Amino acid sequence: MPNRRRVLRAAAACVAVPFASACHQILGPSGYDANWQVFDRGRFTFYARPSSFAAQSIDPLSIVLDDQYNATTVMLAVQYAAHVSMYLYADPKDGDFAGNFSGVAYPDTLTVRATCLPPLDANLMSLLSHEMNHLITRNTLGQSGTAFMTEGIASAVITERYHSNGRHFYYPWTASHLSQLPPIASLLDDDFWNRTSSQVAYNTSASFLAWLIDTRGPAPLKQVFTVRSPEAVERIQSAYGQPVTELESAWKAFCLAYKGA
Repeated sequence: MPNRRRVLRAAAACVAVPFASACHQILGPSGYDANWQVFDRGRFTFYARPSSFAAQSIDPLSIVLDDQYNATTVMLAVQYAAHVSMYLYADPKDGDFAGNFSGVAYPDTLTVRATCLPPLDANLMSLLSHEMNHLITRNTLGQSGTAFMTEGIASAVITERYHSNGRHFYYPWTASHLSQLPPIASLLDDDFWNRTSSQVAYNTSASFLAWLIDTRGPAPLKQVFTVRSPEAVERIQSAYGQPVTELESAWKAFCLAYKGA
């Protein structure tokens, strides 16, 4: 098991980019071949290529993901008890993925497909946690109305018991990239989101939503999670009692003052 506080901040910024294009699919995956080792671990069934790194890492990965499963339901104040299937690919080409850190979640079939390459580090844990979180958020909060919510929430609730690629990465990243951050109101528009750097879009949305959960709790977020882009700014103001611009300023000030507590 990796050290609980292993910090990989330099590499963490790359996590969002490879699986940015389509990591949340409503329809289920197509058929699978039979060349899998199957591992049942509590709420998870893992499928790994025989003798692969994934097959050798099932026990520590199951511990990390079980902890993430619990943390996500607690942070969002939701009840969820579904069984999750995780297909872990030894090579991007094997899973028809674009890069080494790639994944797709299928909420309707409670399935995740993802690359699983060494090392067993914070980037891999974050990838698998992010994809699993799509299953939980979609099946408890409903269909998200914007890409901002879809991708942001899946990383905003990442727990840091076994690594520091959650808040300890996102808040300092925000503080060090203030000049590069587009307005939150702009990112809430899906057309603008799609024209924005994946790293900036993912990290900004994750940081902002993590801060909203930390400071306002999950209840207001649930009110706006399914709202579409044209109404998002107005509905956020209604739910939080402040304009998005004021929330954004408070979030940035928080990140600048953040000391990693």
